[in-house]
Amino acid sequence: MAAGFDLGSAGCGLALLAEFGYASARDAFLIGREGDRPRTAEVRDALARESLDTYPAVRSLADAGLMSRTAARSDLDVDVFIAGMEQRLPTRGS
Repeated sequence: MAAGFDLGSAGCGLALLAEFGYASARDAFLIGREGDRPRTAEVRDALARESLDTYPAVRSLADAGLMSRTAARSDLDVDVFIAGMEQRLPTRGS
C-alpha cells in the first residue's frame, strides 16, 4: 500500500502472488515425482486421439514445449503481474 495501491488491489495482488507461488511449487513437486505435470500429459494424450488439423494452436504450444513451466514463462508471468498491478495504481499527480 506504500506504493499507492488501495487495500483491495494490494490484497488481491498478494493473493495472486501466493497462488502463483503455490502453483509453481506444486508443479515442481509433480515434475520431480512424475517427470511432467499430469495436465501436460493429459493434453498430449487428448491431442494424440485427434486428427492433426484439430486444435492447431494448442498442438503448436505442446509441440514447442510451451505448456511446461520454464524460466522464460515464469519471467513472463511476473512481467504480466507487474504490468497489471501498475495499471491499478492511481495516476500520479491527479
